[in-house]
Amino acid sequence: MGHWYVNFVVEMPTIETKHEVEDVGGDLGLKDALVLSDGSRIENPRIYAKNEAKLSGFQRHGKRKQARRLAARIKNIRKDFIHKKTLAIVKKFRTIFIGDVSGKFLQSSNGKSSADASTGSVRSILSYKAVRHQGRVVDVSERSIASTVTCSCCFVRSGPSGLSDLRVREWICSACGTVFDRDVNAAQNHLRVGRDSLRSA
Repeated sequence: MGHWYVNFVVEMPTIETKHEVEDVGGDLGLKDALVLSDGSRIENPRIYAKNEAKLSGFQRHGKRKQARRLAARIKNIRKDFIHKKTLAIVKKFRTIFIGDVSGKFLQSSNGKSSADASTGSVRSILSYKAVRHQGRVVDVSERSIASTVTCSCCFVRSGPSGLSDLRVREWICSACGTVFDRDVNAAQNHLRVGRDSLRSA
């Protein structure tokens, strides 16, 4: 017996929210689902990774019903985790500037890691939750500003680049000597460029 669902379309009112902070930058990724410019992050819960061996066992032994139940449980745990984390972010920040990396692109090149990080879901859930809480999510072009390799202090492109350097999580700017967490630096670039784009709009 499968699960049955009923969907109702309802109009939800905007929630009046007193945001603690005006804006923040964000960088979507795999190691962490989302890293913010203030250093906080939504860690990758790795729900699939924790249950992969058990799920594979069910599939190998033809236990389809158990496999479906476990796959559904993994999906629901991941979704619940993301909803709780994104809700806390939209309540705190009015405007969230997010790099425009495609969740589908990350998943096509990283597979299971991307599915566990739920990169695409984080962006979409943040977007509609922000609107409901009188905020907004603004996309920032990562490619045009080279956000992962550009120093957010002096703007020189001195960071590690290329597929071989993806494992480098911290680096020192060769121009100004600032030490960076790779993802926090990218989020700070998204914040800076996002602010500039709104001023010039």
